[in-house]
Amino acid sequence: MSASTILRLFAQFLVLPILSRFLGPSEFGLVSIAMPFVLFAQIISDAGIGQSLVRSDGKDRTVWSTMFWVLLALGCGMGVALVAIAPVVADIYHEPRLRPIIMTLALVPVAQACNAVPAAALQRERRFMTLAGAEMTGTICGAVVAVLAAMHGFGAWALIGQQVTLWTGKLVLTFLFTSFRPAFIFIPARIKDHRSFSVNVTSFNVINFFARSLDPLVIGKVLGTAPLGTYTIAYQFMRLPSMIVTGPLQSVLYAQLALMKENKRALRETLLLATRLVSIMVFPAMGLVAAANEPVFSLLLSPRWAAAGWLFMLFAPVGAMQAVTGLNGCVLMATGRTEIQIRLTIEFTVIWVVTLLATVWFGVGWVAALYNISWFLYFPRFSKKFLDTVDCSRRTYLGAMMVPLAMTALGIGVYEAIARSMALPAWMLCVLAFILLLATMAASLLWQKRTLTTEAAALKLWTQPAVPVTPKPEAAPQADLAVDRLPQR
Repeated sequence: MSASTILRLFAQFLVLPILSRFLGPSEFGLVSIAMPFVLFAQIISDAGIGQSLVRSDGKDRTVWSTMFWVLLALGCGMGVALVAIAPVVADIYHEPRLRPIIMTLALVPVAQACNAVPAAALQRERRFMTLAGAEMTGTICGAVVAVLAAMHGFGAWALIGQQVTLWTGKLVLTFLFTSFRPAFIFIPARIKDHRSFSVNVTSFNVINFFARSLDPLVIGKVLGTAPLGTYTIAYQFMRLPSMIVTGPLQSVLYAQLALMKENKRALRETLLLATRLVSIMVFPAMGLVAAANEPVFSLLLSPRWAAAGWLFMLFAPVGAMQAVTGLNGCVLMATGRTEIQIRLTIEFTVIWVVTLLATVWFGVGWVAALYNISWFLYFPRFSKKFLDTVDCSRRTYLGAMMVPLAMTALGIGVYEAIARSMALPAWMLCVLAFILLLATMAASLLWQKRTLTTEAAALKLWTQPAVPVTPKPEAAPQADLAVDRLPQR
């Protein structure tokens, strides 16, 4: 899943420099205003039902078909709602172009609603390669459409075509390769089995949506589409580790963690191993790219996007920590503690809204800087709440990040020393940052090799399927002892 996501995002990276040369910050800012409304519609049209179905019996055709029709109705309802609000949004932002853009994007929640149940069936069957293939194919098709449209002067519509093509491609391929076929069955009584989980997940997603999507709406209204476009690109780069590493890992881990949800020791060891590995991948990448932000963004996107590199440097610390700590979500869902997710998200959303409204008047740099400060001030409470569910101390948890963090600081120091002492061209600075990035990752991995090997061996033992053991009559005591040494699920 991670490999396919890297390939998918690599395809997007090949496209982004092309699009950035045909589209300016204003076009990106225009789409950034429209997307929060579409994302909200997607949250409602999904309703957490797909995740709930992964926990249920895959052979119960009645439940799965009923949920498919429920989601289809939600998706169509959200599509109609987007069409209805499009003129209002266009009037609020004084942008007539927003009206047809939002109306066209109304197709996205409908496609997602149709895709949710077949995708859940593939996830429950652990056919992650199929899911990854559908995701990557849809992304590539969307990228091709975006490039062709941008080159032919379609402006912001290139980005709209990319979204519609992506979701249409995912839907077609998911339905093509899944064994699920909806039957004409709808039994309302079967909805209640998933209602509680769905309400909690949807509530969390809605609150999290406001925490993540309020800033483009406020920035677009106060500062305009051009500063918003710069902010959006920097924020997307900040979110890359979560999309490349944490997101796919959550998808794979969730199904496994749900099986050992009663075993806190197994959950804790799995969380620590995953945290250690994600830290090795994320901290060096974010740190070295932040240090070399000016040459990286100038070469990758063109010099007019240099301001986005500066914003990314401000975002990098919180982006790295969010990617590493993002695994708490699947732990809380696997243990049924979704109410903790909701509570923590509400608290931080309130803090973030106050911070955003107080700083947006001073520019996007202040917004990025204060986002960092507010997140790290809230981190002690956030970490304690989800670590308590697996009986893990904050010191142990943070200890899993220390080696990659120290190596990253060393790598940044070496980069700064060389960059300041030698007048290197931009491309050589990028090469230097990349070499130091790989060296930092390798050093972090080698330093913790023994610890990683031990934790991986323990994880393999915890995740072994339980096999009934029938002891031989002449060796009953030894067989009983062997069974006792196996972890109990």
